[in-house]
This record gives sequence, C-alpha cells and structure tokens, in this order.
Amino acid sequence: LPISGVVLGLLGRSAGGARRPHFVSLCEGRTREALAAADGDAEESGRLVGQLLTCDGCCGAPVADEGCRLCGLRLCTPCYEMHVKPPEVQPAEELRLWQRCSKKEQDAIDEAFRRQLAEDQNQQTAQLEERRRELDVAAWSSLTFSRALPPHWQTHHSCPDDGCPEWEVIPVRQEAILKGLQACLATNSEMLQVRGRDDPVPKDYTGFKLAAAWRVEHHRLWSQYQAAAQSVSAQTQPPPKGVGRGPALTMRNETAKADARAERRKSALCDWSVALGCPLKDSINEKLLCHGVLPANVMKVMQGFSERFCSRTSKFGQGCYLAEDCGKADQYTCGRPDGKSLDTRHGDHPELHKLLYGQGQSPHPGDVHYVFFCRAVLGHAARTEDGKTELSSGRHIFAESSDLRELAAVEGSSLPYHSLLVETGGILKRYREVVIFHGERIYPEFLVAYQRV
Repeated sequence: LPISGVVLGLLGRSAGGARRPHFVSLCEGRTREALAAADGDAEESGRLVGQLLTCDGCCGAPVADEGCRLCGLRLCTPCYEMHVKPPEVQPAEELRLWQRCSKKEQDAIDEAFRRQLAEDQNQQTAQLEERRRELDVAAWSSLTFSRALPPHWQTHHSCPDDGCPEWEVIPVRQEAILKGLQACLATNSEMLQVRGRDDPVPKDYTGFKLAAAWRVEHHRLWSQYQAAAQSVSAQTQPPPKGVGRGPALTMRNETAKADARAERRKSALCDWSVALGCPLKDSINEKLLCHGVLPANVMKVMQGFSERFCSRTSKFGQGCYLAEDCGKADQYTCGRPDGKSLDTRHGDHPELHKLLYGQGQSPHPGDVHYVFFCRAVLGHAARTEDGKTELSSGRHIFAESSDLRELAAVEGSSLPYHSLLVETGGILKRYREVVIFHGERIYPEFLVAYQRV
C-alpha cells in the first residue's frame, strides 16, 4: 500500500528503526535511473506507470531500483531523506511559555491549576449529590407497598373466623431455595473459632449444615410489616418532607462495591438476597438478616418479634438483635454451659416438634439448632462503635429518658433513627450487629434447622 512522503517524514526514525543500516547499505548507493523497459513479471508490490517504477512515498517520482529488501519501500531521493531524518519535535506553545517562567511563577501556575481542579471536582460532587436527591425522590414516588399476600405463598385464605389458621409453616422442598439457605449458613471458620466476650465456650465445629427449612406464612405479621415499611418510607422522604433515607447501608451478605466484596469474601458470605430470591427495597434500606433462637423461643418468634422481651443488660439497648453472619446468630441458639444443642431428639419440645416434625413432615434430624432469616427495614440508621455515640455526628445515640428503648432523633429533625448498626472496631471485634427497637419492622421469612459440623 503506498505511503505518502509526509507520513514517512513524520514517522522519521520510528519508521526506519533497526532496519535503517540495511536500508542504507542496500539503497543509498544505488543510482536512480528511469528504466527503459520493465520486466513483464515484475513484483506485484511495485507500481507500474507505463514502464516506470514509481516512489512509494510521493507516488510520482520514478525509481530505478526495487527498494529495500527489509522495508519493502521504493523511495525517491527526497522521500528517502525524509524517511531517515528524524523529525524535529517542538514542545507545545503553552509548555514553552511555562518553561520560560521563573520558579515562583511556575508554582503560582501549578497552584492555580490545582485550585481549578478542586473546584471542578466540587462541582461534579454537587451535581452527583443533586442527581442522587432526584433519584431518591423518583424512587420514593414509585415505591409501592401491598398488604396482599405474596403470590408464591401456599396459603391465601383470609377466613380465620371460619376455622382457617392465621399462619402456617410450609416445609421448603424447592432444591434451589434449599441450596440458597445452605449458602446463607456459610461463615468464616477461623472467626468462628475465636472466643468472644459473649461467646466464651470453645468450639469443636467449623461450620453449619442445613437439616430442614420452613417458610413462615403469617398473614397478620406480613400486613404489619408492610404497614411499618410504608411508615418508614414516609419518614425517609427527601427533605423537607422527611429526614431522608440516610447513607445507603451495605451489608457484608450482599453484593456491592469492590471494597465491600473483599470484606464479604473475608467473611465467606454469599449474597443472601440473590441466594434466596428475595428482592428488597433499597430506598428504605430493607435487608435480609438472621436471628439465632433457643428451641423454647421458636414458637414465640413465629408470632412476631417483640423488643419487650429484650434483657435489660443488653449492651446496645433493649431492642431486637439481628446479624449479617450466621456465625454470630449461632451464639444464641444454645443455653447449656457446654454449648451443646437443646434439641437432640424428637419429643424434647412437644409443641414445636408437632408443628415441624408432625405427621406427614420430615423426621427430626437430631442435634439441631434454629435460626430465622428475616426481612428487616433499617431505614435511616445510626452507626456506632462504642454503643454510646453516633459515628457521623458524635451525638448520643439514645433518646433521653428512654431507658435505652428508643434511639435519638436524626440530626436536624424530630424523628428518631429507625435502627442501630454496631460496627466492629470498638466493643465488637468479629461480627457487626443490627438492633431494631420496633419489632413490626422485622418479618421472619424462613426458619432453618441446622447442625454444627
């Protein structure tokens, strides 16, 4: 393909490179005379104009030789000189002016450039924040809450007065959900072995194995949960109508940014929402969390969470405690000093076993522990490490005279925080905890019986 002489001139030494000595030895000493006649079987790479070979650079001047055997170029004398002569590269006008400035003037120019760059970044940040507010408004306006029962539920009756039960537990048979629940039970075995302040018992197990699972289909609780979620949504409208949803929370059991994914891999957690096929409402920080429970309390939790049963000695207030890692929930599934199961065989808990392992159900697997996987509305959450002050504002996290039963108001508002996220790094070393002080904002989606392995 012919290459213009101008292009070759711009390429300069880059085009010749290591080939230049061969080019010089084969081409420079040759006389460039017009050929009186061209051989009939001339190379296809040559250009024939009548009986003359023409320059591959300017495509006009006649060339008397076959060109460089390495480069494959036939060049006339002017094009050849352009080919082997390096181009003179001149700095841009702005750079020449900068180089002629004094050191003080150069520093002033650099400072002006940094200031302009900071202003551009601030402007971009403001534009992104404005766009986020617009998206929050759009998300809130499009958010809908339906108290109708989920379509995948097996119980759709609404006649408890006629003898129909208000709630049921449905054994999970779908293989995809069972695999998802097993994935949700995964935890970091090294973190599991570490003894903590509230977990002093040594462990002889490194993980959890799914034994059985049930879906909780509770009509009244579902209606209450949807009403509570709608109330939180109304309170988290963008200002001035509400307090805003606050920071978008990222749990370690969900897919998120690269840094959060690294933390999730460290904890050996999967994305629970994806594993269980449970879509969540991000605009109200709805999350999937777990809650470990003693066998004697399983029936109570299936009737709804209640912060009134919380112990007065609880470290982070009298609320409902949830976790993002089953390694944390497992600490609360046994009440024996040796940490062993309280549900070893069928008949240990007659009422519970009649419900879960009764006629037509799967047999009791033996030596099981129980954990609930729950939907929870976190809304505008407060964050703390010491259990006393909020990380972002430095203010006290609990309302005055609340006896640790209600969170303080969001800064600049009269509405309280909707939940408390206790970060690691302070009192907690291994697992984060979530505390919700209104039980209707939690719905027990699945009950899981598991064994320690």
